[in-house]
Amino acid sequence: MTKVHVVLRKEDIDEMALADRKVAVVFDVLLATSSITAVLAAGARSVIPVRDAEEAKEIALRLPEGSCELVGEYEGRTIVGFHPPAPLFLQTVCPEKTVVLSTTNEKRALYEQSLRELLAWVQEGSLKLMIGGVDPLEQASEVHRLLQGRKTHGKLLLVP
Repeated sequence: MTKVHVVLRKEDIDEMALADRKVAVVFDVLLATSSITAVLAAGARSVIPVRDAEEAKEIALRLPEGSCELVGEYEGRTIVGFHPPAPLFLQTVCPEKTVVLSTTNEKRALYEQSLRELLAWVQEGSLKLMIGGVDPLEQASEVHRLLQGRKTHGKLLLVP
């Protein structure tokens, strides 16, 4: 039987876990969320998500010079002139800055369809979600640290 190593971020691939011809499957649908959480935890002033590189550049021109960082990728490749949306790297360049973030959104319809299917499974009871904790939104940076340290069980919810 083939063993599959499932991770949510490409940074979490464990080479040792892939020994003996195992397959790694990365569901990187949370890249934007991970990046946003990381930069806010590192002291970014704010994050402005945008549709594409052109919109990011337009917004950056309206902000005070030196006050923002352009972050983005398109189809998995860092946009020229932008920082890569790698959460650990971003923590070093974004404190006290406004982050203008552009990530590939081509597969939005596919994700939306998948989300509808998942919600239907939850509603009919064929998929059970394990909630590991509910925390106030103000504790997002601490929750992110727990997730990075793999010190959680189940999904963690942030509430306003």
